[in-house]
Amino acid sequence: MRFLGRSIQTKLLVFFGALALGPVLFLGLVSLYLIDQSHRRDVSNLEVQLINQQISSIDKLFSEMFDTLTRDSITDDGGRVDIERLRRVLSDTNALETVRLMNRGGEQTFYASKLGTSTPPVPSLGLAYLREVHEGKKYVSPVRYTDSGPLVTLAAPIYVTTTAVTQIILADVNLESTS
Repeated sequence: MRFLGRSIQTKLLVFFGALALGPVLFLGLVSLYLIDQSHRRDVSNLEVQLINQQISSIDKLFSEMFDTLTRDSITDDGGRVDIERLRRVLSDTNALETVRLMNRGGEQTFYASKLGTSTPPVPSLGLAYLREVHEGKKYVSPVRYTDSGPLVTLAAPIYVTTTAVTQIILADVNLESTS
C-alpha cells in the first residue's frame, strides 16, 4: 500500500518500466527460441548433406571396385578369368585384401591374398550372395570387423556370354584403406 501513496512520477516510472521491459523480454525470448530452432534445422541439414555425400562416396567406391573386378581385361578371349591379371589387380588396388573365384555351385576355384596364397575357408556369407549373383545382380555383404579393419565382401557374376553366369568373383575390401 505504500506504493499507492507515492507520487505520480514514481508510479509512471514503474509502469513505464514494466510496460517497456515486458515486451522487450518477451520478444527477446521468442527471438532466442526461433534462433535455436533455426540453428537446429541448419545443423540437421548439414548432417543430412554430409551423410548423402558419404553414401555417394561409398557407392562410387563400390562401383569402381565392381568395374575393376568384372571388366573385360580380367578375362581372356575364351571368357576364362586370367589369374595373373587378377593377381595384378589385387596387388595394384590398395583396398582389396583377398580375391576368390567360385564356380556356379559355390565351390572355390581360386584364392589370392595380399598376405599369401594359402586357401582359407570360404567366408560364411550364406546363400544370399549366390542367389543374387545367379540373378545377375552384384552383392555387397554387411560390414564385418576383423583385425585388419572393417571388411566388406563384394560378389559379382562373370559371364562368358551375356546370359550365362560361368563364375563368381568375390573380393574382400578393407574400408579403412579406402579413406
